[in-house]
Amino acid sequence: MNSNFNYVLFNWYEDGLDFISPHSDECSEWVNGSLLASVSYMENNENIRPFRIQDPDCKKNKFDVKLKSGSVLTISKEMQQWVTHGIPKQTG
Repeated sequence: MNSNFNYVLFNWYEDGLDFISPHSDECSEWVNGSLLASVSYMENNENIRPFRIQDPDCKKNKFDVKLKSGSVLTISKEMQQWVTHGIPKQTG
């Protein structure tokens, strides 16, 4: 991957109760064209967690990206301007 990154996040999820509320990141200091990389680690390597992208104006418009432990997801500054993202709680 030949990209410039403003931030790299490392997220650790102990269980399905750990979550990140839907949000957009503050991007005023981001360099145009750069990315944020998010690395997810789950306590149980068998777990798969959804990374939810949704329209903040219409909660029904959403898309889940299934993440395994060790997954790397990149997010652009431009994406932050149009949608929110987060990790919902899982039950069961």
